[in-house]
Amino acid sequence: MNNAAMNARIADVFAAIKAAPGSTAPHVQEALGWRHLPVWEIEQLQAQGRIRRLANVPGVHCVDGRYEVAR
Repeated sequence: MNNAAMNARIADVFAAIKAAPGSTAPHVQEALGWRHLPVWEIEQLQAQGRIRRLANVPGVHCVDGRYEVAR
């Protein structure tokens, strides 16, 4: 996979998270229609500081790894 394709995948994941704040990796996978979880793409966006992981509220949230666009 070349750099343009990798950057396009990262941009797709970013757009999916931006459209639905509080998304998990499986939510992004479903929204994009991908057959795999976008783990690498999410790690890249976190490393770039473009998204951040939300803290779970005990007793309210039962999922791990909810993300939103960093401000």
